[in-house]
Amino acid sequence: MTKTRYNLGLIFEPTWEERIVYFSQELDAGHQSSVRLAPKASPHVTIVQFEASANEAREYWERVHTILPPSLLVSFAGLTLLPSSKEGTWVEISVYRTSALASVQKQALAVLSPKVPLNKIGDFYRPHVTLARFADPSIPTLQLLPHDLLRAKDLRTYIAMGRLEGRFEIGSLRP
Repeated sequence: MTKTRYNLGLIFEPTWEERIVYFSQELDAGHQSSVRLAPKASPHVTIVQFEASANEAREYWERVHTILPPSLLVSFAGLTLLPSSKEGTWVEISVYRTSALASVQKQALAVLSPKVPLNKIGDFYRPHVTLARFADPSIPTLQLLPHDLLRAKDLRTYIAMGRLEGRFEIGSLRP
């Protein structure tokens, strides 16, 4: 049985998806990022990542989406630059870790048990939206930063699930 990595996460309204993808593309202009958001990407905030067969993933979605709130409000906390274990630097939009977000992760993990999550959980959970990874240690000019995007508050997001590299094809509660 083949195991694939899956992601239960929060996806944004289409207009916010477009703005986040555009920002990722702008960061990459003139630089060689090894990871960036593709034009049709679904930027997201991961709740839990796990490995499963396609059938196990569908079964998990059927159980978990009925107990979680269909949507949450999230607020951005600015830009984060982190060293990558594969050299270079990750560029992310930080998301405030609210009690509502922590509660959703806790509920999702209870349904996932006994499977082991692949991402950090509990006190080590660091919600974010990945924008890019630059192998070159030089970081793109931060003059490009759209400050209104990085300070966005109360964005409506929706529970969704799909393969790690996919577009949340298993299911979404976005209307």
